[in-house]
Amino acid sequence: MKKSTLRNLLLTALFAALTAAGTILRIGECSLQTLFSVLSGLLLGPVWGPVSQLLYFALGLTGLPMFIYGGGLLYAVEQPTFGYLLGMILSSFVSGILTEKTDWNIWLVSALGLLSVYLIGTPYAYFYFLHRGAEALSFGTAVTMSFLVFVPIDIFKLFAAALIGKRLMPVLRKDLYEY
Repeated sequence: MKKSTLRNLLLTALFAALTAAGTILRIGECSLQTLFSVLSGLLLGPVWGPVSQLLYFALGLTGLPMFIYGGGLLYAVEQPTFGYLLGMILSSFVSGILTEKTDWNIWLVSALGLLSVYLIGTPYAYFYFLHRGAEALSFGTAVTMSFLVFVPIDIFKLFAAALIGKRLMPVLRKDLYEY
């Protein structure tokens, strides 16, 4: 096995573990999972970053209590937060691909990565609650409940991801810094 492949596999496992730890590490009611999903894309790129999030996702679906409310195959139908887990895979990809293919500011890349979690998570939560009998719930209310209330803490996570990413990218993403 090539040294770079082993390194990528180890970092992928590390970010899957960090994302799992992010369910326990909290700021108020907000977990730090999304911070680690954005960081995985920034630091591992558009391939290995999403693989780390897929690993986290797959381990949780096997029944390991890796998600906020547990784990298992039925998690998808039992929890309104399932869409956010799917969004974290997208978040990692978006952060990784934008870092690799553009010269955009890391703050903007981190913000777009974080927003992509909500791109899937918010509509999923809305349809989850509609399916559970909340017919009176408007999409605007769903956006407020499942996105806007988290913006202040997400701004902190955005800055943390950008600062950590800016320091570690030259070390872990040498492919971006070769001349």
